[in-house]
Amino acid sequence: MFLRRLSFTIALGIAFYIGLFTIDKMFPYIGVGSQIVTDEKLHFINSESIFPPDAKRRLVILGDSRVLSGFIPALFDELSRGTIYSYNLGIPDTKMFIPLIENIINRGQIPTDVFITWQELPKKNPLVFIDNDNKIIKMLVPFRHLIRNLSIFWHRSQHRGGIRKLYDESRQSAKEVLENRGYYFIAGQSFYKNDELPDDFSFISDQPDKFYPRGVPPKNELYKQLTQMLEAHSINAYFVPIYARIGAYKPNPEPNVEFTQAFENNSRIQVIGPDYFSFPNKLFS
Repeated sequence: MFLRRLSFTIALGIAFYIGLFTIDKMFPYIGVGSQIVTDEKLHFINSESIFPPDAKRRLVILGDSRVLSGFIPALFDELSRGTIYSYNLGIPDTKMFIPLIENIINRGQIPTDVFITWQELPKKNPLVFIDNDNKIIKMLVPFRHLIRNLSIFWHRSQHRGGIRKLYDESRQSAKEVLENRGYYFIAGQSFYKNDELPDDFSFISDQPDKFYPRGVPPKNELYKQLTQMLEAHSINAYFVPIYARIGAYKPNPEPNVEFTQAFENNSRIQVIGPDYFSFPNKLFS
């Protein structure tokens, strides 16, 4: 009797797993828009070519959602007068950019130049043997957010013309990020007219009287890994400024001498400009 019940429970669990797995694969454009775009982008850069074979100077820019929605490759290439072919590798809510570079290099998509906008390289915990447990969980249980995503999707569809229309919009957004070489404007997080923040907009975390300096990256295994990768493939990396609203931090920071000195003996890494630039609210959404 016990074995029969156990077998039934296991069979039911397997059927439940297969059912959720199938639904998740059949309807990939259900869920949070930024996550749909991220998944589509990661799948593309891990399976397709991001550079044309005749591109002599190949640039990728790494960063979070501010890069994803703030760097337009087509415009950048136009400003370079066609001398550079760029790709936006900005991924929301991530600092682990080294695996992104490793993946494209291993596929023969080797950039000549890399822009890095993160404030600092993340520290590696020597007691943690699995560097990316989230990646493992995602591989084993890819549908773990399915119920939540279905709920969010249904709620959004009530104000977006219905389920079918919203699904088609989500699918189109995922395709647009590929057509725009990784650039994507997160329209779902833009709530003001003309996609512009009002002049009097402020946020509780604003610190208008303080600078927001870049932290000096620790000279740990991640730094060594980055340096070795750049040297092995003759890649030049540049730490470039990120941008902030006027009022978020104190504007016009002085050059970060400590940050610059951290790389002065590394011929493959250069620090460009201040830690950040400050722009008016209307340039943000």
